[in-house]
Amino acid sequence: MASVNFMSRRLKLRDLQMLEAISVAGSMARAAELLGISQPTISKVIADLERDLGVPLFDRNSRGAELTPSGDILLRRGRAMLDELQQGLQEIENLSDPTVGEVRITRSLDPHFGLDQEAIKTVKSWRFRPARKNGEPVSVWVDIELSFTLR
Repeated sequence: MASVNFMSRRLKLRDLQMLEAISVAGSMARAAELLGISQPTISKVIADLERDLGVPLFDRNSRGAELTPSGDILLRRGRAMLDELQQGLQEIENLSDPTVGEVRITRSLDPHFGLDQEAIKTVKSWRFRPARKNGEPVSVWVDIELSFTLR
């Protein structure tokens, strides 16, 4: 297994995008088509990753390619990393326009720790002025997230 330091220098965002595309498309050929690149390019990138990691990332068969447990871990963690990066880029973009942003409300199922129904009702009643980006109206999306922890 390759060292973590080596992989952190070797792994590229493009590699994770290819891993995602193969997982979604079910084959390297279909993933290449989706990404607009050649199938040999994808095959080489995945083969290089597998060689560097020392584990297979996909089980290949006549029907296509399926993630191995190692591939699933890399993809899951890669998605989290890409999501964090996307959120960071969005935050940077929001700095340039203070009228644009994101509201997140997390509510515990336990009434002692979460928001009560009155708080949720208040948020739902907020009136948003039309949001603008570069002077043009854009949609406002309020995402109310419910979460819970099993103890």
